[in-house]
Amino acid sequence: MANFKIDFFCVGAAKSGTTALHYFLRQHPEIYMPLKKEIHHFANDLLKKNDYWLQKDVFLKLFRKTKENQTAGETSVFYLLSENAAKNIFEYNPEAKIIIMLRNPAEVSYSLYSQLVFNGEENIMDFRKAIEIEADRKKGINLPENTRIIKKHLYIETVKFTEQIKRFQKLFPSKQIHFIFFEDFKQNTLQTVQNTYQFLNINDSFVPKLKIHNANKKIKNRRMQKFSTFVINKVFSKFIDEDNLEKLRNFMISINNISMERTPLDKATKQILKNKLALEIDNLGNLLNKNLTNWYK
Repeated sequence: MANFKIDFFCVGAAKSGTTALHYFLRQHPEIYMPLKKEIHHFANDLLKKNDYWLQKDVFLKLFRKTKENQTAGETSVFYLLSENAAKNIFEYNPEAKIIIMLRNPAEVSYSLYSQLVFNGEENIMDFRKAIEIEADRKKGINLPENTRIIKKHLYIETVKFTEQIKRFQKLFPSKQIHFIFFEDFKQNTLQTVQNTYQFLNINDSFVPKLKIHNANKKIKNRRMQKFSTFVINKVFSKFIDEDNLEKLRNFMISINNISMERTPLDKATKQILKNKLALEIDNLGNLLNKNLTNWYK
């Protein structure tokens, strides 16, 4: 793998359809992507210095099965949030293609919070309180201990996409950046996926198996979740390769959760989000020359 380079990166945003897109892309015979997502190798500002996936040889080992005629890609949704990832990816491969998925910031904020509660990574069990204490969290107060990326718990900061996108636009030409809006992805999934195949210069007539991924869930048994995570990370990780380890993780999660509708936000919390994010929506619409007024609703 001396001359090997990863060809494209899905850099976020979180809770915008990236999990589904990842699996639709993986199905294409001309694409190789490791089963594991959220590696965040290039987001070294978000990770602890001793993070396992910062090791270049460990990271690239995930791509060892890539065939010569395949396009290699990676999905890490907080590359967009990272201040270093765009620069690090550009220095690694200036010809890399960048996929950015976007969704109403208010929806992303609440959906991300719900996901972290589900994961056992959030210590504040009230979303409104979690956004109200963001100033404290920026100072290191009231942060959860068992989380890999602290910054993702800043639920307003995380969805300020305008400045995040500019970091990539500053380095990568527009022809190398592909935007996908969640509404389009949800309403016309196949066409959106095939447009992405076209962006990657591969056969865009391929039809993947389409199904829902990463729907809202609730843990049945929190103790079982913690125990299975411990066993997988401390025991099975010693003798199972990463792809099979990820399959085991996904299986253990699937048998210990139920799908359910997310509890709707109350009017007061919705108004707080609207006040905090209205300017961001304006700025993003101006940056991308796109009418986003439906996001105010």
